[in-house]
Amino acid sequence: MTMKELLELPVVVDLRTAARAFGIGKNKAYELAAAGNFPCPVLRFGQKYRVTRPHLFRALGLDPAMDLEVCGGRGDDNSPDDEYDGSSLDDLGHGRTSPVTTRAMSWPSAT
Repeated sequence: MTMKELLELPVVVDLRTAARAFGIGKNKAYELAAAGNFPCPVLRFGQKYRVTRPHLFRALGLDPAMDLEVCGGRGDDNSPDDEYDGSSLDDLGHGRTSPVTTRAMSWPSAT
């Protein structure tokens, strides 16, 4: 996943998208999430897993407040940045060098 793709992520992503950011396959991602060992906190809603962008960014060693302005941004016309070179996280030294172990989190059920 490129830095630009990361910066374009919504506030909450599914587990597959988060796994892609870490370079983890979907089966391994679900296995890690179920065991509470996914590299960042995971929210569980019934059978669905979700990851917040701030948690994902922190686990990748990025500032959660980063936005597209970091890589040139885009103007009010939402035009893409022509100068961005498409560097991946590995190119920028933000690969999986320090694993983060957390447990899956779930919301309390309404009673």
